[in-house]
Amino acid sequence: MGNWDVLDTELQGKDLGRDAGEWAVTALACVVFADGRTDERELERAKEIVSKVAVIRDSLGPVLGEQLFLDTVVRLGRSPVEELAAVKEELRALAGRVASQEHRDHAFQTLISIATADHSIAASEHRLLTELRQMIGSNVMVPLPHVSV
Repeated sequence: MGNWDVLDTELQGKDLGRDAGEWAVTALACVVFADGRTDERELERAKEIVSKVAVIRDSLGPVLGEQLFLDTVVRLGRSPVEELAAVKEELRALAGRVASQEHRDHAFQTLISIATADHSIAASEHRLLTELRQMIGSNVMVPLPHVSV
């Protein structure tokens, strides 16, 4: 069972709001590009997860969630450094609209669960996740960077 399966069960039926869903999907696209590039396998796995995770599915619906994710990936793919700065500004604005601490924590936990689904976290991902945690004001800790063996 993947980390997102456990999270999906925990969040079943909770309304986390559209802003939390948008934040999680957009932040996920950033994490996919944390090292400045992405590979097709990683992208496909993330796209599949976007359609399955409760915080995204219940707050945005699988179609809108996937479309937002793909639109952000396309933007980041065109010019990762410049677009990442712009997307981070959008994330800051979204984070300010997330309704409650519970929603902020659930949105960030969703991001952590997805980012660590491959049982590894690179140093570049850790740095970005730490920045995103501060941005949304989550109490959820960022796992230490490690590589699976």
